[in-house]
Amino acid sequence: MALATLIMLAHLGQIENAVIWAIYLILFREIAIMGLRSYLPKVANMGSSKLGKIKSTILNLSIFLFIISIIYGCHELTLFANGALIFASILSVISGARYFASVFQLMRKR
Repeated sequence: MALATLIMLAHLGQIENAVIWAIYLILFREIAIMGLRSYLPKVANMGSSKLGKIKSTILNLSIFLFIISIIYGCHELTLFANGALIFASILSVISGARYFASVFQLMRKR
């Protein structure tokens, strides 16, 4: 749901072109993890990590800031929203790498 909102905001021109790569990183991570979970359902069915929850919170905060900046016309908030989106994408990559590392460690133990 969050990615659909981000794609819509990008389509409406609310997200700067220089920051759209962050959406692609988050989208790639989500697709990769969904694929891993469907390919290895018994191994990859782990709970979410604290880092993933922090990423989701920051991502939702950035969406909130984008929407508030649209409603109130406060374009300064867009800078904070873009920063939060970039930070969420970095956390997304880190948490995705940790997830894959954990799954591959579990696979080696079997």
